[in-house]
Amino acid sequence: MILELVSKIVVTLILVWVLLGLRELVARAFTSRASKAWITWGPRTIGLVLLVPAVWAVWSGQIDVVESSHRFFTSRPLDDVSWLATRDPGLIYQDRLPVAAVVGEVEHKGERVVFARLTHAEQLDRNKPIEYRRERLRIMKFESYSMLHIGGSGAPGPTYVGVECAPVE
Repeated sequence: MILELVSKIVVTLILVWVLLGLRELVARAFTSRASKAWITWGPRTIGLVLLVPAVWAVWSGQIDVVESSHRFFTSRPLDDVSWLATRDPGLIYQDRLPVAAVVGEVEHKGERVVFARLTHAEQLDRNKPIEYRRERLRIMKFESYSMLHIGGSGAPGPTYVGVECAPVE
């Protein structure tokens, strides 16, 4: 959790640096040497404009920055991109590991999130916070729990029904 926080702070600092650089470029563009400023700073401006959406995608997307960094430094990243750790939006995570699959509707009731069903929940620890689409949540209550799900195309293992969660503060 600390590594993820540090990586997000670094990404935020890069974003601030980029925005300050853009502000400086715009200020220079409206000086008396406007045409000269854009010729001199053109490639930098294009690079900064392309970097802002990329940084925002990492900050708000389903890319796990900490796990990607670990994989990047422990594998050969130039051969393939399997080191890039993405998060499946249909899974629940604990300690950066998938512990359950979300099946059915997910309702947002104010601050609370209600999952219709969580399956394959063998590793789910109800006492620890969970992560769902970059939201840190705590399980408050659930309607029922079963070891096997009867029906459908197979038994998905332990299943929680009507799981209500609140944000971790």
